[in-house]
Amino acid sequence: MKITIRRKIKSRDRTIGELAIDGKVMADTLELRSIDWSKEKKVAGKTAIPCGCYVLSMRWSNKFKRKMPFLENVPHFTGIMIHPGNSLEDTRGCILVGLNYYGNLVRSKTYFETLYRSVEEAMKSGEDVSVEIK
Repeated sequence: MKITIRRKIKSRDRTIGELAIDGKVMADTLELRSIDWSKEKKVAGKTAIPCGCYVLSMRWSNKFKRKMPFLENVPHFTGIMIHPGNSLEDTRGCILVGLNYYGNLVRSKTYFETLYRSVEEAMKSGEDVSVEIK
């Protein structure tokens, strides 16, 4: 399974994207500010992860008290998840999913659970799951 996040709107403090599973758009995303990594440096809690392709794994999250989807080997970051959330206050670098509403997300838990079930089913059937951020 391939999850693709296409960053569409980049502002001074946030990045809005579109998440697709195997080419089918299923949610919007909210991340911190996207930067040009060749010109800028990470600012903890203020900048989004670099574009690239990452392996997705399911690991226990103490914060969410359940297994969650984690992106592996993200340069300059640790503990990057895809999870529910509505605003920038809900992330320190993770990718939030939901429906874009004026730069924040609504119905995030519903969209996240749909994504979660898809990832879980793919992994149970032996598929590798990757996330490409463009």
